[in-house]
Amino acid sequence: MYDETGLSPADFDEGLMHIGVEYCFNHAEPNCAACPINKHCEGHNKNPGLIHDYRT
Repeated sequence: MYDETGLSPADFDEGLMHIGVEYCFNHAEPNCAACPINKHCEGHNKNPGLIHDYRT
């Protein structure tokens, strides 16, 4: 399940959850500008409701 980086799908999943909690969800003011994947984020670039309308 590991590739040449030594990372598994679980590591990827954990990273996405960290980004969501740290930058997006459950914050009155999401910090999209500081998010490391904001250039690829549908919520940041096209549909802010994906960030503002959902809570975890």
